[in-house]
Amino acid sequence: GVPLVALQTGRSTAGAAIAASHTGSMAGRAAAYDALFARYGVATVRTPAELLETLKLLDGGGRLPGPRLVSLSCSGG
Repeated sequence: GVPLVALQTGRSTAGAAIAASHTGSMAGRAAAYDALFARYGVATVRTPAELLETLKLLDGGGRLPGPRLVSLSCSGG
């Protein structure tokens, strides 16, 4: 398996209000995403700093064999 790490924004009250007004309003449903990620073994982090630290830890394990894909985005759409 390939380790996956997810950073979901819009979890605070202010963030949820902003997310609700956006076309991607699902971003406000943190519990649903938490359950989905837990079911499929996706690690979750709460801040961009945690994301970068987690990626550094995973990178320390060396390169993954075979084709790889990485996506890092900070845009809601």
